[in-house]
This record gives sequence, C-alpha cells and structure tokens, in this order.
Amino acid sequence: MTWCIGNVVGKTIPGNDDVVKPIKEQAENKIDGAVALIMAVGRAMLYEKEDTLSDHIESYGIRSL
Repeated sequence: MTWCIGNVVGKTIPGNDDVVKPIKEQAENKIDGAVALIMAVGRAMLYEKEDTLSDHIESYGIRSL
C-alpha cells in the first residue's frame, strides 16, 4: 500500500481548482490500491449515523401494552 500511495500524484482539473485527480507519472506505476483507499475514505466521510433502538426509545418513550 505504501508503494501504491507513493506512486500517486495529485493534478488539479483546469478551471476547477477544488478538484484534485490522482494520476501516475509513469505507465508502470500502480495506483489502484491508493484510489480504492481514497474512495473508501470518501464514503466513510459521507456516512450518516442511523437511529438505534436506544435512540428511538429515548425520543418517543417506551410503549407498554
């Protein structure tokens, strides 16, 4: 993984300085693992916590029959 990450070079897209595209400088360099890691971190950052049963009970109280 260290080798894959070491092969990654960040390149900005012309006209949009907020977006950085991972590229490799040489054709024999492999960056697949680093790109997969970047995608996984992005998904983890977007994850929203779902309500649990405990959260529901605290919000609405316990119903008894």
